[in-house]
Amino acid sequence: MAKISHKGLWIDFSSLEKSEKKLFIKMTVFAFLGGFILGFINDPIIQEKFPSAVYLNLLAVILLVFTGYYWYQFYQTQDELFKQHHDYGLAGGFLGFFVFGGILEILSGFKLLADHNLEFFDFVGCSLIGMIIAQYYFYRKYLK
Repeated sequence: MAKISHKGLWIDFSSLEKSEKKLFIKMTVFAFLGGFILGFINDPIIQEKFPSAVYLNLLAVILLVFTGYYWYQFYQTQDELFKQHHDYGLAGGFLGFFVFGGILEILSGFKLLADHNLEFFDFVGCSLIGMIIAQYYFYRKYLK
């Protein structure tokens, strides 16, 4: 079973069983490759020099589907405490997306962001902030 560490923001890899470590490593590799391809291919300079590279987004989506598959398998091997921690993080990410993303959208409407055009990854950042807050809250409430 995964031991939650770093004030609720990570898991202790050494606490995993061998089969769980394999699933976690597979999930991490697929997530890294999929994220790298998405970040690399969606760079405007790369799109300008290699217009057909946009089709590699399909490969990135396939890699991210494998990420989800291995994460689900890993999730199923964990105890209820880890699952509750995971669910807190998802709920916090959802709320962060809407609350902090809504604040960003309002600030953008009033032209308070110095002509910054909001993009998808701005809202992903809002989701990550909400997730961090929720996981830290879970750690403080149930694990400390």
